[in-house]
Amino acid sequence: MSSEHFNPAVDGEFFKLAQSAPGSPGLFSSNCPEHQWEGRYRLRPGDTFVEAGAFWGRYGLIASKRVGPEGKVVLIEGNPQNIDVIERVIKHYSLSNVTLVKGIVWSKDEYTKMCVWGNPAGSRRALNSDLVNYPDSVVDVRAYTLDALLPELGVQNVDLLACDVEGAEMEMVLGADRYLGEGRIRNVALAAYHQADFPERIMGFLRKRGFIDLFYSYDLPQFGTVVYGSFQK
Repeated sequence: MSSEHFNPAVDGEFFKLAQSAPGSPGLFSSNCPEHQWEGRYRLRPGDTFVEAGAFWGRYGLIASKRVGPEGKVVLIEGNPQNIDVIERVIKHYSLSNVTLVKGIVWSKDEYTKMCVWGNPAGSRRALNSDLVNYPDSVVDVRAYTLDALLPELGVQNVDLLACDVEGAEMEMVLGADRYLGEGRIRNVALAAYHQADFPERIMGFLRKRGFIDLFYSYDLPQFGTVVYGSFQK
């Protein structure tokens, strides 16, 4: 998050644990570039943090410590290998305030297919071409809308929603329309570098639902843009 750039002395145990998972390619073991999810809002004790596209759960680990026993962390991840790592992290660090949702976020609730070929950080909703080119790397997953999922989890309000969902950002906000419009999601940090027009499109959508202080920042210059915003109370 904002101040936690990769530090081998701090993260060595985490990455050793992640790389021990079955099928782990050992990526990002050093000099890890990362999003700065707290670019505008720093998590506090008692907060609720939701991350879609949780990868190996590192941000969930940081957030768990920030929000404390009275807070809640929801990690959403669809790649089976990444899920295995997150489960190990939750168990190893005894993260009792973390809930793992095995699936992806989308604009409607359905079962769909996910392509897990290549970089495990780049898992995404499968394209028709993936079914032809990478048939052994396509898995069935549950797709959730946040408007339906969050009530099921007993989450009434989200203090910070973060995501990097490999091009599904617009679909995700469409599936969170009610929570966003009612101010139940109070702050966002959304990776929007997968298409050139995503930052402006996402900010336009959020602006119509009452979000202010919208801006995008190149916190991750190797890859692109994170959109930040807060709901106007």
